[in-house]
Amino acid sequence: MTLEQLEKLKVKVNNDLQLTDANVLDKSLNLPILYQKYLDVFISQMRVFKNLERDKQNMYSKKYHHYKFEGDFQLDSKGEIETYINGDDDYDELLRKYNVQALVIEYLENVLDNIKKLTFTIKNYVTFKMFLSGQ
Repeated sequence: MTLEQLEKLKVKVNNDLQLTDANVLDKSLNLPILYQKYLDVFISQMRVFKNLERDKQNMYSKKYHHYKFEGDFQLDSKGEIETYINGDDDYDELLRKYNVQALVIEYLENVLDNIKKLTFTIKNYVTFKMFLSGQ
């Protein structure tokens, strides 16, 4: 998922989690469906994240081997090799994708947590509305 897609998802999440007088009953009744919807998104994005993690480890291993044994100059310390790996454009590109995907996963974990707490939020919303109406 790209950052632009994440921003679009945030708008959908805000709409799905927003409570109003008109939708509070529907939100309460459709809570399992809402949770499943975002759980499916989370699982698919977690799969992408795990693949990126594997690709990152694989690329790091190959780059380490290259800079340790196949480079034009001798690098002996791990720190020197890591400096070259971190400066590698291919590795940097993959690391950027990995970091964006890590943000997506963190966001989706928070969304699922908020959905789990939505029952409590709905209860508080109803109690507040009853208080305002004098009941």
